[in-house]
Formats: sequence, structure tokens, C-alpha cells
Amino acid sequence: MIEQMGIYPDRTVREKRPTLRAVAKAVVAAIRIKKRKDGWEVNKEMQAQLAKTLEKQRRRGSGSVAGVEL
Repeated sequence: MIEQMGIYPDRTVREKRPTLRAVAKAVVAAIRIKKRKDGWEVNKEMQAQLAKTLEKQRRRGSGSVAGVEL
């Protein structure tokens, strides 16, 4: 259909296919990103729990947190 309009694509230029090495690197990178994301979520939850515990300690009026005087 494009040729009927007068446009002739250059057939000598082809898209280069990704190499096995490039695909393997992309897969490894995706796995690493997923692991780091999961670790970040765990740390975020832990930080929220610690913040709640600290807030409870401050509300009680005690000047110490886990035996350490502030």
C-alpha cells in the first residue's frame, strides 16, 4: 500500500536484533531491581513500625527509648 503511494522503503536497512548477551543482562537487571524493591518495602515497613514505637514512647512521657536516655 505504501508503494502505491509512491514511497519505497529502503530494504537494505534492517533493524538489529538484540543479542543473547543483551537480553541476559536485561533479565539479570530486572531480577536485581525486583529484589531491591522487595527489600525497600521491608525496610519501609520496619521504619514505620519503629516510628510508631517511638511515638508511643514519647506519648508516655518517658525520656528514654529502649533503655537509652534522650
